[in-house]
Amino acid sequence: MKNKGLVIALAVIGVIALVITAVMAIGVFWRRGWFGGGCCQGYGRRNNSSGFGRGMMWGGGNRGFWPGSVSNSHTLSFEEVESAVNEYIEDYDNDEELHIKEIMVFDNHAYVMVEEEETGIGAFEVLVDPDSMNVIPEMGPNMMWNLKYSHMRGGMMGSGYNSSTQDMPISGEGAIEIANDYLSSNKSDLSAEGHPDPFYGYYTIHTTKDGDVVGMLSVNGYDGEVFLHTWHGDFIEMTEHEDDNHSG
Repeated sequence: MKNKGLVIALAVIGVIALVITAVMAIGVFWRRGWFGGGCCQGYGRRNNSSGFGRGMMWGGGNRGFWPGSVSNSHTLSFEEVESAVNEYIEDYDNDEELHIKEIMVFDNHAYVMVEEEETGIGAFEVLVDPDSMNVIPEMGPNMMWNLKYSHMRGGMMGSGYNSSTQDMPISGEGAIEIANDYLSSNKSDLSAEGHPDPFYGYYTIHTTKDGDVVGMLSVNGYDGEVFLHTWHGDFIEMTEHEDDNHSG
């Protein structure tokens, strides 16, 4: 009986040890950016840690790529980005007419804002890999906070969604104020400036340093949480496709 009890005790200890090892391994992989972890540093309006820096690994498309790493490929041209994203939009299963609103080229990828033709509201955000030309949904707010186009939040590709950005209690001006308060509290040398682009559930705003655009952040339109886009590399150039019907 004593031997049987000892065997059971050792078996239980072994199972506990395996569980602890697995949890520790998952924690290490998450911090290193596996499973999409490590991409969200600087999240939270009341987060007092700086958390600034580039994001980690993120898989997507036919081949995973690292939006936070500098590509060895050429710098993407606006024409290449437009071609890739327009093809992506054409294949996108959605009832709304969509078009490219803004392209920002960084030294590791290109960022593109896609908006709805009729409303002028941002539909979703994507990244383009310069090596493979794969187009993937941007991580962060685009997946977590997008109430109309993200499956993570129950969005059904725009089908049957009846809300609008007017339902967000935080205005665009309020979002900029919250963003700058967040940057200031984190002792950042960045500022949130320019027109806040509204999406279904949040705003995305350019960040500047010494008056020059360097990246962007997003502000949740309901609870004011701030999410700094840390996966972009060094900013190179951008272009906006103005829509006269929705400007201003």
